Amino acid sequence: APVALWLCEVLPVLDALDVARSEVAITTTSDGEIFHVISGISRLALNEAIVGRHHAFRLATSLGQRIVLDDVFTEAIKNAGLTGLYFYDASKNLGER
Repeated sequence: APVALWLCEVLPVLDALDVARSEVAITTTSDGEIFHVISGISRLALNEAIVGRHHAFRLATSLGQRIVLDDVFTEAIKNAGLTGLYFYDASKNLGER
């Protein structure tokens, strides 16, 4: 019989996007809150001092449900044999992948 698996996600939310070194669209809400729209043409640079020891996190100013993972976390997922997940190098835009 199939086994039901539940994936629980508890991640920190970090304001780690280095906007000056990134290529990302910016949108502003009607109340002045700034968000970054991460898409296939985005190129992200992160502030390593803020990221620190975190292997997985969400960006505080990102629209959407994207999760940022480092190589350690990504390899652990692959080594565990988990499937159905898609990874891409956020430091490169879609045309460079």
